[in-house]
Amino acid sequence: MPKAILMGLLATLAVLISTKDGAAQNQDSVSVSFETFAEWCLNQGQLAPETQHTINVLLSQAETQACDSAAETLANMTELWL
Repeated sequence: MPKAILMGLLATLAVLISTKDGAAQNQDSVSVSFETFAEWCLNQGQLAPETQHTINVLLSQAETQACDSAAETLANMTELWL
């Protein structure tokens, strides 16, 4: 179950990136395709502000700013209070 939650959140991040309009594209217009929360987290600078906010909310839920630790914590959670 925890991995299903994390995969759902990653899917949400992917949708946010794929649906943004031209004005909201990131500075480098780089196509992103990260597979893990840690990858998304470590590459926040390449992401839209909305996606960065989502990552920061998840980091807050994990009670750490360390991407790898947060990924592990989030993968073991059974529920999130957003």
